[in-house]
Amino acid sequence: MFEKLIVALIVTGISVSPKTVPTVTVIGREIQNLGKLNVTAYTASVEETDDTPFITASNQQVRVGICALSRDIEKDFGLKFGDEIIIEGLGKFEFQDRMNKRLKKHVDIFMSSKFEAFKFGRKKLNVSWLKYRRNLR
Repeated sequence: MFEKLIVALIVTGISVSPKTVPTVTVIGREIQNLGKLNVTAYTASVEETDDTPFITASNQQVRVGICALSRDIEKDFGLKFGDEIIIEGLGKFEFQDRMNKRLKKHVDIFMSSKFEAFKFGRKKLNVSWLKYRRNLR
């Protein structure tokens, strides 16, 4: 129920920059809108990652429920490995991986099969950061 409340509170349809991002505080957590980002899916294969496809940039095993963020989003908003993001219509994901430098305003969610990843395709969705007390500035 809490996740549904969070998703319901996500601010949508607003052009934002890191300095003008709207935030909402819910039960000691702050939800910061990261904007409408490109969302794709990836799998643990050398063609899609580096030479260690089962290990994330944070040195975790890949698993369903994690995501990779583009470096601009990570840097502009100050996200750290382990932070949770909410993707409109998909739910909550844990930031544990980092994308290639050439990609901007992008989230890549891990999926266990290429079939699922291709079926997911590319979407432009609202993404928010669920900040915990340790992240509040």
